Amino acid sequence: MTNLYKSYGQDKVTITGDLSSYRQPPKYAILSAYKEQKFEIVSIKNKRFIIDGHFNIKGSLLYARIYLTNNFYKDYKTFIAQEKKKVYLEFILDTTAIKVVFKEPIETSLIYGGALNKENEDWNKIQSSFKKDFEKEHSRENIIRANTNRLLSSLKLAQRYNRSVLTLNQLNFFVHYPMTYEYNQEFTRTLNAFIPDSSTAEKLQEIRDGLQSEIIRRSSKNGLKFPVSQLESATRALPIKDIFVSKKYIVIDFWATWCGPCIAQHGSYIKVMKENATNKAIKFISVSVDKTKASWLNYIKKKPSECDAYWLNATVDKKIADELGIYAVPNYMIVDVSNNKIIKGGIRIDELSQEIKKLK
Repeated sequence: MTNLYKSYGQDKVTITGDLSSYRQPPKYAILSAYKEQKFEIVSIKNKRFIIDGHFNIKGSLLYARIYLTNNFYKDYKTFIAQEKKKVYLEFILDTTAIKVVFKEPIETSLIYGGALNKENEDWNKIQSSFKKDFEKEHSRENIIRANTNRLLSSLKLAQRYNRSVLTLNQLNFFVHYPMTYEYNQEFTRTLNAFIPDSSTAEKLQEIRDGLQSEIIRRSSKNGLKFPVSQLESATRALPIKDIFVSKKYIVIDFWATWCGPCIAQHGSYIKVMKENATNKAIKFISVSVDKTKASWLNYIKKKPSECDAYWLNATVDKKIADELGIYAVPNYMIVDVSNNKIIKGGIRIDELSQEIKKLK
């Protein structure tokens, strides 16, 4: 359940299911809602079912799921543990009567009832398109492109539904989205176009404040002091001055073992390092921001790094992550050792060689 800003919930909702398009419909329909605290199972007879749900959900917006199955389960816990293929349709309980015409595949089903479900369908289309774009290629460029398309499509839809509580729910998510800083003007225009009522005005202002905080937090770190005092090698903690010694510039690859693009681009990073092997003024290092040092150690034990490798607990020490501007990885950075200042951060891998050529 997502807490929102107006009482869309109903005390009683009747859900009617129509499976007439199914050649062999499943035997049971399961309603799961309210963080799985609500669980009802009914038989599907003559390709139809009815569920009368009673809810105490005033002041909130309730997302529910209808699962289709051939097996009977006494409770949600048993269902989750034993059902192998969980087929479901998610929708919003925003009116007293909802009809679902089930199709195959189930995500193409039609939902009739409250207006929010139509809006939710449009938001889901953006999410589906994003998933398809994202899965095409896990390169940094494609990930950026997919995320950017998702954000801009969402902002466009938000201006269409500029009175909806669902729009605020989406905008609240995108405040902390990696692309938001770059498109903060478009985001601001979308917020300005929203028409609040007494129940949404406070949340709208909260989102405005959040956006301004993100703009400040994500502003350029270029020229600022490198805030890390030490990094950890496989065996011990080392002061930054010892790592940076006898070099003029340090090139850093911030990454994590759970980050597919980081691993995919590491070969390109090493290629840039080898291209600059004769430049004795530059040192290339990799810095893991994994949550635990053990995760990093286990990875480099199997796949040793070709450059000096260190671990920074930036996930726990959020202040350091904020000061460095590390909000997504991979993240490439160049530091001037002479004054310990960041020359440039947030460099893309395809820009790294050109940025190194600018060094004097």
